[in-house]
Amino acid sequence: MKKALILFEAALFALLIMFLSGCVVSESSTTVQTEEIVTSTPVVQTQENTQDTSQTAGEIKEISVTAKTWEFIPDTLNFKKGDRVKLTVTSMDVEHGFAIAEYGINEKLPPNQPKVIEFTADQVGEFTIRCSVYCGEGHKAMTGKLIVTE
Repeated sequence: MKKALILFEAALFALLIMFLSGCVVSESSTTVQTEEIVTSTPVVQTQENTQDTSQTAGEIKEISVTAKTWEFIPDTLNFKKGDRVKLTVTSMDVEHGFAIAEYGINEKLPPNQPKVIEFTADQVGEFTIRCSVYCGEGHKAMTGKLIVTE
């Protein structure tokens, strides 16, 4: 009963994060284009009462990522070179890690304690996101992708 309550609370928390960030994820895939869930702040100030919806490099991209038993949600993050990235990563169950070696990122994620990770997407390519804290038998499979395009 207690385990079911914890799972229910974790699912509710994940839904709340997705709702607050405006995220809509299809059930058939956990790959999400950043345009669906980001809050963009253009580097250049726009006129009042107009909204800049262009996807130019250099924008601040804010994304919530969930880490839980052997997966990251979303499992693929897409950015343009020059984007300033602000990830809020939260472990929903046990301590996990969030590491992207090529960007020098390696953060521990204590359960239910959001961790903000900021960097500039300045390297073009496809990079592996790994859990860097042993979290059980599925630990090696707990990966995701960071894709940075021109």
